[in-house]
Amino acid sequence: MSRVARFAVMALIGMAVSGAAPAQADPLALAVQDALAQPGGIAAIVLKTYSARPISQGQICLRVTGRPFVSMEGTYIPAAQGRVSKHAKVVDASTYLLNFWSPIARLNRTEGPMLVFYLRVSPTLREGQTFDIRIDTLNTHLWDAAGAPVAVEPTPGQLAIRAADSPFHLAAEGDTIAPGETALLSAETKDPIRLSSGQATFLYDPTLAGGPAEVSIPSVYGSSTFTVDDSVAGRLVVTFMSPNQSLGALPGGFISVRLPTSTAVPLGTQAPLALDPAGTFLVDRDGRSLALDMENGELRFE
Repeated sequence: MSRVARFAVMALIGMAVSGAAPAQADPLALAVQDALAQPGGIAAIVLKTYSARPISQGQICLRVTGRPFVSMEGTYIPAAQGRVSKHAKVVDASTYLLNFWSPIARLNRTEGPMLVFYLRVSPTLREGQTFDIRIDTLNTHLWDAAGAPVAVEPTPGQLAIRAADSPFHLAAEGDTIAPGETALLSAETKDPIRLSSGQATFLYDPTLAGGPAEVSIPSVYGSSTFTVDDSVAGRLVVTFMSPNQSLGALPGGFISVRLPTSTAVPLGTQAPLALDPAGTFLVDRDGRSLALDMENGELRFE
């Protein structure tokens, strides 16, 4: 019996002993977030959920094509607010396991990043190479707070290799909404780096707004303080500091913006959401200002 299969059997035995009920009808959407890494660097493989459902225990199995990784450097469960036990295992160069237990079922009480694998990338890889990463549902098992199994609806992701001296990627993520709905926007990173401070300046058509924007930096992405300047219509300046340099170690949409939109926006409107290069910068934990490769997004009304 393979090592993955032995782990799966142990999980199924646990389910049988607990007398768990059949899997819930609605599966939990669980996505592998796209990642960037440089040769020899660390890739943060983030698994993200899109609905809140408390999880008490589980096993996650990742499968990777092409064998880009040479070692596992650690794992992280950012959504855990209580005591969590976990055990990670490298089965082979293409298979990675994480088992976890949360006695008070704190995991995934809110949607978003659920867990992270930190994996060392081979130094022999080249810029432009890509590798597919998927969740192996046969060897992935989750149980809710009542001990019932939770079915998983997986979405694969991809690791892309960037040059060692290439700029740090920062994207303005837009949204697709109906006129009058609240757009969920963000400034998003794809590879891990600890930040001490920075600023993101969002630009958008002010006629699209139906009210003032609400800004947050979710604590799951690290400790921070921030200020917001919205004194100019269509411009939103978010200035932040992270005294312990924890912000950015978890890639993702670390600056979150909720923008109410106007009911008068015509259906079919497509408008740019940009990051202003003159007002956007990131400073790492060593005080260095990072070269940035900024990607703009879009607001679509359908």
